Amino acid sequence: MTSTAGSSRRGDGRADHAREGNPVKLPQTLYDAVRAHMGDHGDWHQARYRERWLPVDERAEWRAARARFPTLKFLDEPGAGEQFLTFHREMIRNFKWLIANTPGHGYTLEAWTRVPSDLESWFRPMTLARSYARILELIVHGTADQLGSFIERTELDTSEGSNLHNLLHGLIDAKEARDHPGHPSLIEAGMADLSVAHYNEHFWSLHAWIDDLYAMWQRAHGQIPDQSALEPDHSHGGGPGGGPGGGHGPSLPPVPAPAPPPPAGPPDHHPPHHHPPHHHPPGTPEPPGGGDPTVHTPAHHHIRPKL
Repeated sequence: MTSTAGSSRRGDGRADHAREGNPVKLPQTLYDAVRAHMGDHGDWHQARYRERWLPVDERAEWRAARARFPTLKFLDEPGAGEQFLTFHREMIRNFKWLIANTPGHGYTLEAWTRVPSDLESWFRPMTLARSYARILELIVHGTADQLGSFIERTELDTSEGSNLHNLLHGLIDAKEARDHPGHPSLIEAGMADLSVAHYNEHFWSLHAWIDDLYAMWQRAHGQIPDQSALEPDHSHGGGPGGGPGGGHGPSLPPVPAPAPPPPAGPPDHHPPHHHPPHHHPPGTPEPPGGGDPTVHTPAHHHIRPKL
């Protein structure tokens, strides 16, 4: 599954996703720029929950996030999938502007064109095949809302093959925790913590790929995608000290570090236990067999302190 628009350089989706010498975090000057200008990612995701899905002790955080984004669709409402695509499109455009206007980082944005091979081995083979086939089908025949809901897996689409976005956040986090135990960047830019995930290099490769898929949908439906660099809106910048603004954001609980996969995994090999970085409403059953290799969904997420 390839795309020809969007990022500065194509990632082939096959190379190891970790850059040698900097396993997780963006180069420091770019990290500082993103912290200063793009601090609302965790709040945005948290504001899409319904208050009743959260433990009582987390609802004050939710109310602060919801006050920042009062018009967001909840995850069980039509429109949530399209908002997932448009919000992250703006993030990608802002990030391209920061790359171009931040000196001394040496970083080039590389969009994936598929799940990288070092992560691919954790999926059941048919899961990814179904994911790719369904994404291509939605690009041609679906709506933007259906495409976004399937990639992220909102409450409106828990079908088989969905949830790539959420699974990949967790798998990258687990793999980096295994490969780089104790590295400070695991806290500063861990992919399982949505308040800091966008300080991780691999967040941008993943989301640039998703944005290219959205651009493919736009072209297929007669629209002209705008993936150009865009200066960040400073009203949505970082909080005091350049940290995440307005709250801490949801995160995934720690998961056991996965063991290295065998060179050629057996047909039923699947990734470590993991769940999406959002709640399932009470009473919403898990789909039979899942839309992913997930076998466990904790009762609620955890919120990490602001850095």
